[in-house]
Amino acid sequence: MDFCTQPSPKVQGHVGAIADEIKKSVIYFLKRNQVSLNDIAKITLGLVQIADNKGRMTLTKLLRKALRSENINVMTDGNLAMCGYATNQWAGVYCISGTGEMVLASDIKDNHKSIPGNDNIIAGKSSGNYLHEKAISLLFDSYHRYGDDSIAFSHIIELLKFDKNKLIDSIINGRKLIKSKAKEIIEIMDFAAMCGDNVAVNLFLKAGISAAHSVAGCMKGLDFNGLGIRKNPIPIILMGSIWCKLLNNVMRTSFAKTVHDITGYHFHIVVSAIPPAVGGIIHAKVNKGDYTPDFRKKVMDEAIKNITNAEINNYLSTSPTDADLFRFYMIIKMNNQNVADIFNLSANINNLLKKNPLLSGITDNLAVIFLPAICAIMDKDYDTALHRFAMISRFAQIPPHLAEMQLKLGRSINAAAKI
Repeated sequence: MDFCTQPSPKVQGHVGAIADEIKKSVIYFLKRNQVSLNDIAKITLGLVQIADNKGRMTLTKLLRKALRSENINVMTDGNLAMCGYATNQWAGVYCISGTGEMVLASDIKDNHKSIPGNDNIIAGKSSGNYLHEKAISLLFDSYHRYGDDSIAFSHIIELLKFDKNKLIDSIINGRKLIKSKAKEIIEIMDFAAMCGDNVAVNLFLKAGISAAHSVAGCMKGLDFNGLGIRKNPIPIILMGSIWCKLLNNVMRTSFAKTVHDITGYHFHIVVSAIPPAVGGIIHAKVNKGDYTPDFRKKVMDEAIKNITNAEINNYLSTSPTDADLFRFYMIIKMNNQNVADIFNLSANINNLLKKNPLLSGITDNLAVIFLPAICAIMDKDYDTALHRFAMISRFAQIPPHLAEMQLKLGRSINAAAKI
């Protein structure tokens, strides 16, 4: 199976422009697998942008014309995620919180409701766009509106190189810089929340509540008869970088509690790194008319195996990305297992440490604590490594017997950053 997930088209404007970009992705997929359109029984494409039915149908017609095939369907990523996960046809809820946000619910009669999150007026408070801007707003409040201070704020000011004595001018004139550092700002607030910082905890607490309100609102008026009981819970699929990469559990906990309190339903909540393309395969099989539950299980098992292998391979590479490492952390936290029991982390860490002279003498138990900094070292981004080292040193509780080794690591990174 080829899980061909391509980036969303980077185009604005009319649907025709999006169709042209998607056509290129389909042609790429066919060439990669050395097949033609005549070899394909059904194609299902997923897009996060197409939230309304009219746009979806228009895009479907354009693509069928452009590719000269009637075997093409377009759905939202939300529908496809539910195709992959839901146990009762597609009944369930899909909630994405990444750069933007979106919620889509579907009932047992295949009725749908959705809330797009790509509009500033109607968007909720769980997206990366909102969270990083709110963090800056809270920072401003702490200096100018008698707001609460946070251990995160000094790190954010350092990250953005703002003059705290000229904070108003720095924020007003630094909007592009703030946006470019959104990921790092959220990462800092995440670390602070893990340390119990009240400002950071409340930020993610309210984000979880906002997402829950969107989910409960989407479910209102839909028919989940027979679902939502303890023996047959409604699946909620959480996807996107905010759900998948946050290390603190505040947002997920407040989300789960609030959506249950509002609706009274029981849910099976899944934080998923599996791409919606998996649901596309299942949906195409349904359209072809020969779908079986066994096929769904086969596709899901294959996808999970591919993702697990990707986690291991990325982690063993010389330059694992932050996304890989943070998702790796999330798997560990979600499964509540010992680090070494997941992918033999100790051996993997040692492989990384042997590949860089800066890490000579650093043991795996210290390396686990400083993984984000070590990731930056492997990428030779020493300024970022130094920033993360300082941040983790401030937030994390380092065991006394590792203190000397911690100082050695800090000195090594600092020396590399000055070269």
